[in-house]
Amino acid sequence: MSSFLTSTAKGKRFVQEIRTVQKKNMVVIDEELLEELKEAFSIFDINHDGGICLRELKSALRTVGHP
Repeated sequence: MSSFLTSTAKGKRFVQEIRTVQKKNMVVIDEELLEELKEAFSIFDINHDGGICLRELKSALRTVGHP
C-alpha cells in the first residue's frame, strides 16, 4: 500500500482498476467513497506533488489515531 501512496502513476492505475471492476458489475467502491478517498488524499498530500511521502504518511496516521 505504501507504494500506492507514494507513486502518482500507481494511484491513477488503482483508480482505473476500480472503475474497470465496477464496469463488470462488481462494485468494490462506489463513486461517493472514491471521491471521499480522493479528498482525504489531497488533504494529506501537503506539498501537492501527487504522492504521499513518509512525512505526510506519518502525519496522516497520527491524525487518524495510529501511534
